[in-house]
Amino acid sequence: MTRNFAIVGCGLIGRKRASAFTKLGCNLIGAYDLNPDVSVRFGTTFGCPSASSLDHLSDMLDEGGLVVVATTHNALTSTADFFSQRGHSILVEKPGASRLSDIEQLNASVERLGVTASVGFNHRFHPGIIAIRRAVIDQKLGRVISVRAVYGHGGRPGYQNEWRFKRDISGGGELLDQGSHLIDLTRYITGSNLNLEFAKLRNVFWGGEVEEAGTLILGSDDNSFDVTISASWTEWKNKFNLEVFCERGKLEVSGLGGSYGPETYREYDMGETIGPPEITSVEFQPQDLSWDLECGDFISRLEGSDSVGASLGDAIEVLKIVESAYAQ
Repeated sequence: MTRNFAIVGCGLIGRKRASAFTKLGCNLIGAYDLNPDVSVRFGTTFGCPSASSLDHLSDMLDEGGLVVVATTHNALTSTADFFSQRGHSILVEKPGASRLSDIEQLNASVERLGVTASVGFNHRFHPGIIAIRRAVIDQKLGRVISVRAVYGHGGRPGYQNEWRFKRDISGGGELLDQGSHLIDLTRYITGSNLNLEFAKLRNVFWGGEVEEAGTLILGSDDNSFDVTISASWTEWKNKFNLEVFCERGKLEVSGLGGSYGPETYREYDMGETIGPPEITSVEFQPQDLSWDLECGDFISRLEGSDSVGASLGDAIEVLKIVESAYAQ
């Protein structure tokens, strides 16, 4: 079955989604962006019409179409609600909303309407994350006793003037940006709900309206392990590292490819005697297939198969932690 889909927000992420769904055999029927020039260029690249408004784009879609919402944070939920009210399935980019109350309202509306909606936390589909989650589920090195996760980059000249630093557009800074990925991943990998125990946010370099860095300590519902998260726009050398400490050793994913370095999965197995670890390492191919896999997972969900993509409920739990940190 060929599915028609549309893109709202024709920036980098919109282009990634358009490419991924097209590879899956879906038909891109149109795109819309607040900047008409961007929309026209997008249409030229992907061979689709440029819509003049959301209403125009909706008219292009047949009943039960699929819409990717890749706007700035402040427009995510209103755009998703616009199309879900018209019976279209929605893939809304992370973090899903700029405010917790907005995504809670969207979730209630989607459940009432019976339409399918997911949130684009694509890091779930990186091969290292797939491997570390399987090892945790299988308790390959025993139960989890703690998690440590770091994600950051160094921005670029004039970064403080971009939309991410404008609170009314972004809803928050680096904690909401890359930090939301880390919160989602630790929840996803461990299969546990997490609660905020400590938060430290700072802005000492960029001087924008929102935080440039954040450190969180989270606890599992049953108090069996804790999570330390660090997300920063002053990392300078792009970095991703996620470590899961278990009873008999450590599981680790480092790098995401590209400027973050090769994506590598390692197991440090200390055995029953807790001796020097035996290290197993796998380095994955440099191409990022997470976008393709996540879009394929969403199509499978539409067809009634199991899905491991993030739900609106998952995004709600992430935003609960983010807003609790902002409130401290």
